[in-house]
Amino acid sequence: MYNRLNIVIGRRVQEKRKALGLTRERLVDMASPPFSSKYLWEIEKGKKMLSADMLRRLAVALNVTADWLLDLTITEKGGEGQHDKGFFH
Repeated sequence: MYNRLNIVIGRRVQEKRKALGLTRERLVDMASPPFSSKYLWEIEKGKKMLSADMLRRLAVALNVTADWLLDLTITEKGGEGQHDKGFFH
């Protein structure tokens, strides 16, 4: 089942993976312990809900925080009072 949070996480994983120039195969090898590239594809497409452990493993492998993957960070965007409020706002 697709849900909004799965889609957000999947897009952010794919975005960061590509920004780092990593293939799916390389990213799953970097996660400890590794998992299948098919499972990563399902994550990136928003088809799988992640466990807390898998979220942590992906965050470590991508060198980001779990908050970033969950789109929970609030950052200023240039102008006073403008914020990226993330998924839950």
